[in-house]
Amino acid sequence: MWPLQGQAERGRDGSRPRVLVTADECVGTLALVRGLADDGFQPFVVVNRDDTYVARSRHAAAVLQLDDPHGDPAVWARDLAAVAEQLDVDVILPATEASLCALTGREELFGGRVVGTSSKEALDAAVDKSRLPRLAARHGLRTPPTVAIDPEEPVPDEIDAPAILKPARTVVPSDCELVRGETAIVQDADEMEAHLEGETAPYIAQPLVDGGLAAVSGLAWRGETLSAMHQRAIRTWPPEAGTTAYSETVLPDPELEAGVRGVLAEIGWSGVYNFQFLMTDDGPMLIDINPRVYGSFGLTLAAGQNLGAAWCRLLLGETVEIPPYEVGAGLHIEVQDVKALARFARRGRGREALRALRPRARGNMATLSVRDPGPALAMSSELWGVVRRHLP
Repeated sequence: MWPLQGQAERGRDGSRPRVLVTADECVGTLALVRGLADDGFQPFVVVNRDDTYVARSRHAAAVLQLDDPHGDPAVWARDLAAVAEQLDVDVILPATEASLCALTGREELFGGRVVGTSSKEALDAAVDKSRLPRLAARHGLRTPPTVAIDPEEPVPDEIDAPAILKPARTVVPSDCELVRGETAIVQDADEMEAHLEGETAPYIAQPLVDGGLAAVSGLAWRGETLSAMHQRAIRTWPPEAGTTAYSETVLPDPELEAGVRGVLAEIGWSGVYNFQFLMTDDGPMLIDINPRVYGSFGLTLAAGQNLGAAWCRLLLGETVEIPPYEVGAGLHIEVQDVKALARFARRGRGREALRALRPRARGNMATLSVRDPGPALAMSSELWGVVRRHLP
């Protein structure tokens, strides 16, 4: 392991429980670390690249770098266990899907330290998109029509184009490595075959469905849903099949939430979760389950729920009570939102873009924080590049 360049290990406070977080370059893990620090934990962070927002956060007691877990998950897990022992942490939180896959089933490497994983069976059920339609249907949730694809076989005739191709698992464990596939929108069978050329992991294909992006997110413990926050993406980037750029919490949908609770109970999930839906004219369709810290995780903090801290306390054997979330709280994911608003400007909707930039009473920034300015400074050069590329 190596400290990041320019990132000295900071002071330690033995009275604060120590948490080792496996983070990525996204803003979700930054929100996790900020929330842990606010609740009295001492977060230590492990990353595999040096351009992460969380690496610049003043709330990280230390930031250390390990190789990517995709290379050899068994070796990576042993290295992480050595870091946990050296730092004498109390809890290990795998906040990314790759680290979650690498650590599930290898918890004994940590010598009794608490690791935030579920069973291998629960993880497989949560991340395997080819199993999602059947799992969802058992609990009254609809999914888009889904066709399983073996890249080494001819493309099935029943797939209608244009379609969206997704790896059956975002992270696919094999004997010695974790293989990441790529999601793509394809317009015809030729594009589909070209995208699948050289791939070996299973894929799924779904027709493109019009609908706004929504989610139910929260925390579960041994299959019991402890919190369920409902949100809608007001803007996404890219506009087609993109991720959240600006989102707001909305009133709960009891029927939708009942289905989510049923799925979590069936698989016995413990940890944070994020169910993504498309809100179509025919009703909501479940398109994905993220059993990890996700991009808009900071919205839970904005809405008054510190799920990362609650997760840690559960792992440490404490009882937690999560307050109801605030409806109407918002979160801007700055770089994504600037891209989305720049698209408005390019299409003659500049006034709409300017209105969206006005301060909102309950709007929050994913990165920008007066109390924690380092990540915003790291974001500034990226944001300037986005403005130069995307604004007319």
